[in-house]
Amino acid sequence: GRMNQLVNGYYDACAHPNGKTLCGVGATPEGIENNPVMFELLFELPWRQERFRADDWLQGYLKARYGTAVKPEVLEAWRALEHTVYNAPKDYPGEGTVESLLCARPGFHLKKTSTWGCSELFYSPDSTAKAARLLLSVGDSYAGNNNFEYDLVDVVRQSLADKGNSLLQALSESYDRKDREGFRRQSDCFLHLILLQDELLSTRKEFSVYTWLDAARALGKTDAERELYEWNASAQITVWGDSIAANAGGLHDYSHREWSGLLKELYYPRWKAFLVWKQAELDGKPAGAAPDFYEMERRWAETPGQLGQLLE
Repeated sequence: GRMNQLVNGYYDACAHPNGKTLCGVGATPEGIENNPVMFELLFELPWRQERFRADDWLQGYLKARYGTAVKPEVLEAWRALEHTVYNAPKDYPGEGTVESLLCARPGFHLKKTSTWGCSELFYSPDSTAKAARLLLSVGDSYAGNNNFEYDLVDVVRQSLADKGNSLLQALSESYDRKDREGFRRQSDCFLHLILLQDELLSTRKEFSVYTWLDAARALGKTDAERELYEWNASAQITVWGDSIAANAGGLHDYSHREWSGLLKELYYPRWKAFLVWKQAELDGKPAGAAPDFYEMERRWAETPGQLGQLLE
């Protein structure tokens, strides 16, 4: 997000000679039901006559969101996010947030997960790790507070994703050096991180792929419709279309999601197949053909939850 740019951009627009024609704000979100703080900030702008500081607004937002006095650790955590994650530079490439490489088609020295995205951090991963530690330190005080628990999972998720992005860079460098044992250790850590992320996100329905798929199935009135709608929902977040659309068109993982179920059932097997293939190469063993990522994605889209079993 870009908190300061959002606030200042709105009031600069109001002060412009053409500002008298401004009658509201709107949003054209493509991926929704996430990042609630930015939507709250956006839609509060027209209700405030005077320009304000994002930091001052954030304190009131947190009290309203959690419905109770905000502990110093919580405010410190959010300030760490405000000054890093939520103040992305204007020229940050890509069309969305920092992408998690846990969700990417495997490769080395990756810079993005989707064709038009970007995974390069514009902040230190220590920032999200610090925020996660602070929120975890007072988690017991907010037990049962739905909004806090959602934010806690989301911030820890981002911290793990940032760790994964950094770890993949180190893993790539080990491969470049032909460091077989270093590569093996880092591969194990990277794969374990995917499973940890899946386990974490399984605690919230908002971060479960089955919430998405079940909602799609529920729209169908016949078995054929339910199967069709589920396939559409699973294909949208993976292959998007046929192999031409996914590969030549660059649409694979365009709508990827860092969700439980999807991490364990598709992203983990995809990365494991690639890393095992590359480890065999480093070890001087027959590596065989490169994994067919599209085929793995297609099979998951047609039978969600079954890919891991099919590969065993």
